[in-house]
Amino acid sequence: VVEEARDNIDNIINMGVKFDSINGRILLTREGGHSKKRILHCGGDATGNHVTKLLYSRISDRSNIRVMNNVFLCDILTKGENAIGVVVLDSKDRPIIIYAKKIVLATGGVGRVFRNSTNAGCITGDGIAAAMRANVEVTDMEFVQFHPTAMVHPSETGRYFLISEAVRGEGGILRNRKWDAFMKNAHPLGDLAPRDIVSRAIIEEMKKEDIPNVYLDITHKSRKFLMERFPTIYNECMKRGIDIAKVWIPVMPVQHYCMGGIKTDIDARTSLNNLYAIGEAACTGVHGANRLASNSLLECIVFAKKCALDINTTIYDLKRDVVYTDEHITEENT
Repeated sequence: VVEEARDNIDNIINMGVKFDSINGRILLTREGGHSKKRILHCGGDATGNHVTKLLYSRISDRSNIRVMNNVFLCDILTKGENAIGVVVLDSKDRPIIIYAKKIVLATGGVGRVFRNSTNAGCITGDGIAAAMRANVEVTDMEFVQFHPTAMVHPSETGRYFLISEAVRGEGGILRNRKWDAFMKNAHPLGDLAPRDIVSRAIIEEMKKEDIPNVYLDITHKSRKFLMERFPTIYNECMKRGIDIAKVWIPVMPVQHYCMGGIKTDIDARTSLNNLYAIGEAACTGVHGANRLASNSLLECIVFAKKCALDINTTIYDLKRDVVYTDEHITEENT
């Protein structure tokens, strides 16, 4: 990750990702656990969204890529020690077999298995579960991270809105109802301590004071700064009647990320031949038991590239001993 990060970042910049910059100089920010400003961002606080949209648009431009929306992965098909395809359900719950020489699982984590999570509703560990049913090695599933600062009330879908760690990176202060900045006594890094320490400190404050949440204070920053640096957070809070330029944001810890997953090697290969895993579905070992902020996006682009290069250099060695197509399964031939 360290050695190949720069080349991968340059690659997505060349593809069209526009990281925030001033006069051609990319802006960097600092988040929890980091000792220096080293994190790039897009649109203030919408980096993942910007990167994903750009890459999806590039996929849409490729005539050799077929996109199937609203499809649910059920199981991985195997033959001996090899993955040979998958079974999915389409939007009408019809099972479809898709055979493939190489399969990449990028199905996300397990967040919505928990009651309170920042994850989308579809993130319920289904790719990891399918891998387990295919006897693929999975590791470190106990390493589940809680983000310290999510908005206390979820959306209509049950998803909790994340107040980015970058808010504390830009000077945000966690306070209890007595106005105390309690993190200064909890860790030498104060509000920018690693996530597990901040989450525990918040829970202790909630228990000690018998309160449902704590508060994040960024009111010492100007409205102009907040609107430009955190447009997504600013607008979402305003929709909920919280003017972050004037009042504190009520926050609490909720599930956010799973460091464990499908065990992979440095080229994203799993323990099953021809099956790869990348992103939160994978466990590369990079994050240990407690991921540092924004390292997940970096991991994604680095190991996705490693995965693609490995596929490109090995796929032509495979024998085409099955028909690579898709077909609807009927009750008669299931």
